[in-house]
Amino acid sequence: MFRLNLKEEDIIMKIAVMKKVSNKDVAINFISNLVTRAGGDVAYKINLIVTKDSLYLEHVGHASLGYAEETREVDHIPFKDLKEFSVTTKGENEEVKILTSNKEFNLFKDNSKGDNLASTMGKVVEDLK
Repeated sequence: MFRLNLKEEDIIMKIAVMKKVSNKDVAINFISNLVTRAGGDVAYKINLIVTKDSLYLEHVGHASLGYAEETREVDHIPFKDLKEFSVTTKGENEEVKILTSNKEFNLFKDNSKGDNLASTMGKVVEDLK
């Protein structure tokens, strides 16, 4: 669907996070699959990608045939438009809040291994802004 055309040397840091999926999201997905006769799932996995001047959110879902991962949507946020990138730890999860002037993303990263990758990304983003 979408293609994120970044070179490996442009990527400073990349982590996979998840978005919370509500019952409403599941219901809408189910109905759209019935109406369009296409299978597919809710894109709950998001790759956060940091470059020298931007943050990318690559929304990843699975294809109906073969269940291969595919990029469903890409949000490009230049650092000048980024109002907030905050990370808080709750239990074994790191909760990530990303705020721009017109969008808000509330995501989470499994931190059961104690690697603190989302917190590290938050520091990288602050250093680059």
